[in-house]
Amino acid sequence: MNENILNDMEDLYAAQQRYGGKKRGDLKDSDFLFPETRSFPIVTPQDVADAISNYGRMSSKMSYDAFLRKLYNKCKSKGPEFVAALPEASKEKLGLKKS
Repeated sequence: MNENILNDMEDLYAAQQRYGGKKRGDLKDSDFLFPETRSFPIVTPQDVADAISNYGRMSSKMSYDAFLRKLYNKCKSKGPEFVAALPEASKEKLGLKKS
């Protein structure tokens, strides 16, 4: 049984190291919200919600409003499915109309 748990944890770890089928180290700088530090990868629409939930871990002193605006601009550049992935509360805070 412990072997199964270990295998599950290894699979989870491996999945967490991949973004859109790529390893984090293989991503382009432009795939990150902050390319200069290669933090907050935005490769799949799920990464949008992940970025918002990890805002509190960010070492920068950027305000949440500024973070949301930066994330929204990244989402716009990635496509409509990324904008759609923004939580409704974030869309409201940004002043976006509901679709």
